[in-house]
Amino acid sequence: FPVTISRSTTGEQYLFVQSKLNEAKSMRAAGTIQWIIVVVHKPQYSSNSDHPPDELGGIDTYQPLFDDAQVDIVFQGHNHDCDVSEPFKTGGSVLAVKAGDVYDFTKPHGQFYITIGTGGRAQDSISIEPNYRFANGDFFGYCLVSINNTGLLMTVQIIDEDSKLLHQSQISKLGTGNTGGGGGGGGSW
Repeated sequence: FPVTISRSTTGEQYLFVQSKLNEAKSMRAAGTIQWIIVVVHKPQYSSNSDHPPDELGGIDTYQPLFDDAQVDIVFQGHNHDCDVSEPFKTGGSVLAVKAGDVYDFTKPHGQFYITIGTGGRAQDSISIEPNYRFANGDFFGYCLVSINNTGLLMTVQIIDEDSKLLHQSQISKLGTGNTGGGGGGGGSW
């Protein structure tokens, strides 16, 4: 049977997502959490692949909620490939402040969309799109996310099955250019 995404802003699914994101915003405002991460199955944004982005039509409905909550990363599956976007906001435009190789998420920002479907069956074909930092459909591997001991610097790494680092990013909640030390890796996109 087909899987659908409710596009109704009064439907149960939308109200659930809105409630959980509002809860996360409150927790972040109270200092209980630093990061808001969303996980979805089918990609809202992705590079050209065997499956089109927003196949179920949820971007226009859910992206404004992600912007309002200042979601940091949206992990996506379904496609058997890997891609990493720039931080997108509603409409697919990039919104980010970058100091050197570090994205400053103390400022208003979009969401990184990371498709990590590099396990299981053979990979899908893929081509890199504008505003994508990385796209590859030729490897099996995984995504490693680490947060330093201050809780304010996240490093996201794409690693292949032979433990080779293919791609890396850093996102800071410490302010422009501040990586705060304390581990969590170095490097750049």
